[in-house]
Amino acid sequence: IGSTLTSNGGQVSAAQATNGQDLLSLHGLGAQRTLVLLEGNVLPVTNSSGSTDINIVPQTLIRRVDIVEGGASATYGADAVAGVVNFILNTGFRGLEVSVNGGVTTYGDAANEHFTVAYGTGFADDRGLVIASADYFHEEGIGLPPTGRSWDDNAWGAYPNPVRGALPAVVVVPNVRSSDGTYGGLITSGPLDGMQFGPGGVLEPFDPGTEVGPNFSSGGDGAYVVNGISPTENRQSYFVHAEYELNHRLTLITEGMYDSSGTASIGAPPFEVGSRFQFTIFNNNAYLPSAVQQMFAQNPTVTSFTMGRYSSDLTPIINNDLTRMGRAMVGLKGDLVGRWSFDTHLIFSRAEQDLAQTDTINRNLYAAADAVVDSATEQVVCRSTLEGLDPGCVPVNLFGPDSITPQAAAYIEGWQYGDLSINQTAFNANFRGDLGDTVRLPAGRISAALGAAYQQNQAIRSADPLSY
Repeated sequence: IGSTLTSNGGQVSAAQATNGQDLLSLHGLGAQRTLVLLEGNVLPVTNSSGSTDINIVPQTLIRRVDIVEGGASATYGADAVAGVVNFILNTGFRGLEVSVNGGVTTYGDAANEHFTVAYGTGFADDRGLVIASADYFHEEGIGLPPTGRSWDDNAWGAYPNPVRGALPAVVVVPNVRSSDGTYGGLITSGPLDGMQFGPGGVLEPFDPGTEVGPNFSSGGDGAYVVNGISPTENRQSYFVHAEYELNHRLTLITEGMYDSSGTASIGAPPFEVGSRFQFTIFNNNAYLPSAVQQMFAQNPTVTSFTMGRYSSDLTPIINNDLTRMGRAMVGLKGDLVGRWSFDTHLIFSRAEQDLAQTDTINRNLYAAADAVVDSATEQVVCRSTLEGLDPGCVPVNLFGPDSITPQAAAYIEGWQYGDLSINQTAFNANFRGDLGDTVRLPAGRISAALGAAYQQNQAIRSADPLSY
């Protein structure tokens, strides 16, 4: 419950930086509360949410998966409140295994290809062993409608019943649209409340559809409120594990891992709707259609109106994530005096994420929307420019679909960037054995185990000014 798949669509927010990652969430308590181990050793955090992408585990070499839940997981610390998932590898693997597969949907999209190779062998008269694997995966994403899928092109949705106090409390309807914004602009206040701007800025009646709520409705002229179905994914990972018997009591263990995962997700176009974000259009806006100018002339006490708009003439919200992870481990295991044995591991890992997202630059957007005529030059400019602010502001015409020019679009939209690096150092030592036949109970020997662990995480996050 609550686990996340790499194929989950609509993940166009970089806030948690988990796009393209498979995250386990036991009991729905959150991936950051589920500890993920490899052969009993901690795996690195791969995102700012504090969770681990299980794609970094060498899938071809997995022998079994052990899950510890309930009170027993408390021994692993606060990271394991929900439980522990421990991936056990087939370290006895010998030979070569290659797998190649690919596919495409019945709609001719989401083409994918997957290649894996695993190799294992002994060396030095079988005093040593090495296993290694490589994994490559690519899948094309499925973007915005039309996709040929009726359930997406006319998507169903659920939202609170628009009739207050009525049952059911939530309505589930087809063809969900926005009830407070259109692609050409929807007037939401004043004498023209409920009118929309059609092609060329022509004023037209707005059909709100049915089951009309404050934000959504079924059918009508509102904008589609959907994201892409699935992101484009690229992933490659490499793993090697080696053991060498130094003597009959002591074995050296080394391990290396590298993973690179990138996704590109597409979402809805930028939208400014609702009381907090919709545009306020004043009566001296330079681009007002004639019908709106007449309304202001006939209503001198009205100085502005509000408008909700989905800007399909701007770049849809795109989120590109690239995560790279490297991990190195060295350890010893062996036998001590009597019936006692031990193992100890020292692990270093580093994960880096590069995040980039397109969106509107709000300061530029709202400054450009307040366009007026400069009385001195008779040129259309931004009002704020006349007041000594926003130099270089490019005024924008928001009335009607596809009314934003490329020059205005270049001014009001841009990329946001954020980088994250997570360094992890971990050490553990475990001792186990029994007291032999000298001290025993009627049921048998007395066994004991003792463990100690140390872990340090350091995260460094940097972002450009637009991302604050």
